[in-house]
Amino acid sequence: MRDHFSKVSLPYEVKIIEETEPLGTGGAIANCREHLSGGTFCVINGDLITSLRVEEMLEFHRSNGDWNYLTVGG
Repeated sequence: MRDHFSKVSLPYEVKIIEETEPLGTGGAIANCREHLSGGTFCVINGDLITSLRVEEMLEFHRSNGDWNYLTVGG
């Protein structure tokens, strides 16, 4: 993942936070706290394969009043 994201140019910052011990989804999100600045953020699990377009999801978020959204894939 680090190699991939070091080679692409994106309109947003990507931070990769490694989990030293499995904590489940809630624990993984809690590990990100210190990296959040209070603005818009998106947490995506590293073992996820998806066709989700982050840019479209963020645009939807911003165009709907910057409310909280949870996207779940199945």
